[in-house]
Amino acid sequence: KTSVEIMGLLEEIHAKGNTIILVTHEEDISQHAHRIVRMRDGLIEKDYKNEHIITVSANKTPKAQDQ
Repeated sequence: KTSVEIMGLLEEIHAKGNTIILVTHEEDISQHAHRIVRMRDGLIEKDYKNEHIITVSANKTPKAQDQ
């Protein structure tokens, strides 16, 4: 739940025109990003645009939004 709340706040900040750089080891969290840079042993392994961005607002049910 806390991760979802934090991602929601970051989405709001991004919507205001700010750039967000997020470092994570969690695959599901990385799916919120517009661009993903995967690293291994300090080197860039893959750098790509995320075609299937997940947003917190899209994941909320109407009941969850009311809370």
